[in-house]
Amino acid sequence: MEYALGVTEKQTSMRTGRRTGGQELGEDTVEADELSEATKDFARARYQRMFWEPVVEGKNPILPTSLARAAVDGVNSKQSEETALLKRLRHLKSETEPDVVLERPGRPTIRFVDVGVKFVDVKDRLKRVKAAKRRSVLKRRRRGGHVSPPEPQADAASVPA
Repeated sequence: MEYALGVTEKQTSMRTGRRTGGQELGEDTVEADELSEATKDFARARYQRMFWEPVVEGKNPILPTSLARAAVDGVNSKQSEETALLKRLRHLKSETEPDVVLERPGRPTIRFVDVGVKFVDVKDRLKRVKAAKRRSVLKRRRRGGHVSPPEPQADAASVPA
């Protein structure tokens, strides 16, 4: 049948194996995909998805403003979530100290810049603090000391006079 139809290329069957992306789509497309994944295309990141919306004549469309507001709200909620998590780590100082410049004769000048908590992974630190508390409770139990659950601290306003 292949001879009658003039097929020159043998078809691969399911038993012989699957075709790779390069064989199926051509080498150029696979190469283009690898290139786009390897490099950051900043022009492509600037694109904004466009939506079609029927608008009554003389009125402004609703969707673009609501999308812009949602993007701003998303950024604000992310920042407030991060600051709330950071407040749970009481021992970390969020304010930075002034730069320290160390000068020695015959040596290069070293400048220390305090970046504060800019590079702290808050979720990881909270997990580590929680694990440390759990280990300390387990060690106390092993030593024979009874550990009671911590009592919630009463606020000054809720304490009767």
